[in-house]
Amino acid sequence: MRFLRQSIRNEYVHATIILAAILCIAFSDVVFGGRTLVTSAYMAGVMPQGAYGYPHRHLLEKIDGFPRYDPASSAWLPEPNAVLTHNIYASGQLPLWNPCVGAGQPLAADLFSGIFYPLQYILYLWPRSLTWDFYYLLRLLIAGVLTYAYMREIRVGRMGSLAASMIFMLNGYFLGYLNMPHLNVEILIPALLLACEKILGGAKKTGILWGIFTIASCMVGGNPEAAFFALLFMSCYYLWRMVRPAEGEFRSAFRLAEIKAFLLMVIPGLALSAFLIIPFLELVSLGSHAHHKTVGHTVNYRLLSLITLFVPEFFGRTGILWPQNLITWCPAIGMGPLLLGLTGFSSEKNKRRLCCFFGVALMIFLLKAYGAPVINWIGYLPLFNQSYIDKYGFPPSMFGLAAAAGIGLETIHARGRLNWVLALIATSTFFLILCFYYQYITSLSPLDAQAVLIPGITKESVMIYTTVITIPFAVLSLAMLALMLAIHKKFLHPGLGAAVFFFLLFIEVGAYLFRLQNQIRYETFTKAPYIEFLQKDRALTRFIGMDLILPPANSGAFGLHDLGNFNAVCVGRHTDFMNRYYNSGDEHIIAMLRKTGGKPDLLDICNVKYVLSDRYFANASRFLVYDKEIRIYENPDFLPRAFLVDGAISVETPQLALEAVGSDSVDLRKTVVLENADSGQIHRTESTAVESSIDAAQIPAIEDYRISRIRIKTANASECYLVLLDTYYPGWKAFIDGVPTKIMPANYLFRAIRLPAGKHEVLFKYSPESYKIGLLVSMFGILATGWIALRTR
Repeated sequence: MRFLRQSIRNEYVHATIILAAILCIAFSDVVFGGRTLVTSAYMAGVMPQGAYGYPHRHLLEKIDGFPRYDPASSAWLPEPNAVLTHNIYASGQLPLWNPCVGAGQPLAADLFSGIFYPLQYILYLWPRSLTWDFYYLLRLLIAGVLTYAYMREIRVGRMGSLAASMIFMLNGYFLGYLNMPHLNVEILIPALLLACEKILGGAKKTGILWGIFTIASCMVGGNPEAAFFALLFMSCYYLWRMVRPAEGEFRSAFRLAEIKAFLLMVIPGLALSAFLIIPFLELVSLGSHAHHKTVGHTVNYRLLSLITLFVPEFFGRTGILWPQNLITWCPAIGMGPLLLGLTGFSSEKNKRRLCCFFGVALMIFLLKAYGAPVINWIGYLPLFNQSYIDKYGFPPSMFGLAAAAGIGLETIHARGRLNWVLALIATSTFFLILCFYYQYITSLSPLDAQAVLIPGITKESVMIYTTVITIPFAVLSLAMLALMLAIHKKFLHPGLGAAVFFFLLFIEVGAYLFRLQNQIRYETFTKAPYIEFLQKDRALTRFIGMDLILPPANSGAFGLHDLGNFNAVCVGRHTDFMNRYYNSGDEHIIAMLRKTGGKPDLLDICNVKYVLSDRYFANASRFLVYDKEIRIYENPDFLPRAFLVDGAISVETPQLALEAVGSDSVDLRKTVVLENADSGQIHRTESTAVESSIDAAQIPAIEDYRISRIRIKTANASECYLVLLDTYYPGWKAFIDGVPTKIMPANYLFRAIRLPAGKHEVLFKYSPESYKIGLLVSMFGILATGWIALRTR
């Protein structure tokens, strides 16, 4: 009871309750109204139009855009991966490998998946839409509570701390990307700065331990780019705070101790997450990245979209009024946070220095995002050049603005001081920008309007829309300016004025938030009849989905295997193979399907038995085996997942192997293309080949096919090769009757082993050295953390 009474009186409990109440009001349609933040109900998935059997599809026709910036990414990766991971754990295995995309792909090693992020275990327990909604809102609440803790650590009052917490947890970036995995990392930004403050404030052991676990959580959170910018922001902040205001320079007596404390926080934190970092580095070295090496210095924000910093949907939701080649979706920062952030410069010296740091960070981000000539060169630096700075650099900057705004509100509340001139200049600039946009729209000639506006949208309709959407934000800006004037002239008590400002901040967020059209909650992975049809086929095969039916990774939710792959980092061999031999066009796929006999094509050699489509192809009607909610065409010539061949062609390089796979002289039903095969292997060339001695009765039997363990029984009369049509990747080991044997790259993408004559049991086991090395390093991190925790000083 004593503990309960103390908890009730604890200010952090009070803050958590207040922030939770704010979230409940802001997302009342989700908390109380049966709506959902999950986007997959209306994104292509089980069906091209979204979830199967969704009873509220008629409401989707009224949507003038999506409530999230990137609704497809969460629908096609995190959500199905959560169901897959749930099933993997339920089967008593670890989610290290994903056999359901491509020809197999590392799962945990792909840091973008965030498989081992602690908070995601809520989803693995019960991966339903309601759980996802709780998870999304819980992340925002954590961001708010951590911000409150940081603000209190730098001695900001409760109202200012609550204001900063609300601004950060409901900022435009979080609302737009609420469904994305990188928020796992970005909500921890205040925790990183809190650790720095504790170290520099004298509580070194507490700060170091807090920082270690926060850094480790960032690294396993689900996005290396977000973690990179979060840790960079933390490092710059720490260096800035090491400069003492009194001396204006580094104090040599404390500099070494503080640098040592910083390293004691960073190194063990990275070491704790090495069990994933090292496998990820291995995947990157062998994989293909979706980001080319110029994204860092590409200017993505266009000056025309500058107004969206203050009026989020000025150009319509997701390009409904303007073409996306003219504008970009810059997350809103809001007029209220900006005015309060400027007021923070009227605070005491130490907090004013913090506002300077946060202001510089925000300015650098905005200048980089809009392509300022000198600042834009940052994008040429290593790591920066492959990172979307204009996206992942926003959350640290937004946190800085939220913290400065909290300091500003505290300045008003406690001291009644504010910088009236800066507030007036900022508000006047906002209205001047609005005037420019309205002048720009009204001055468009009919010919210019055709080039600028979405076809079918008139200039008059744009004027009406922008006027309606702008009025609430313009009124709020004037109200905030008037409020600041009233406080400045002492017409209003500072405490009451600060409370009113807090309320206006929430109204500003609500002016944007309440327009988001969240859909009615429904279970995304409701099983369609065609899924049951595919699952009844006990043959271990793959499929190709056309017309956005069951996009890659969605297949994993049902235990089906798709040849495609949408991951940010894919196995390089799979990408090269598909780029060379696969064209997603209808004619190409149907031509492969219609080709029977002769040399096997891509569908055959990749174990693709089914082609899913939403359309009827008359020239392939004889292959149609399912014709209900979708159509399924069957490929009669697919190769089994595991088969035997008695000859091989050896080439010297992977590139030659890739070329040999498509050679007209190579029949991959009888011959396997190997790379640098050992001497003594069975070899024959197609030009001197005799008829294969392998018959249909000798097809290997796959007795057990699990995530990281495959058991196959074979019976072959002569020495041959066992080809397994799964990705060749480091970490897979093979055993013949318990004796280790070498796995060779087969047909560029797959695996093969040499098999002696007779009956054998073959075991493929995924046991990568990268995880073992990573675990050893993580053990070092655990020991280092324990040593720090047990130190008396």
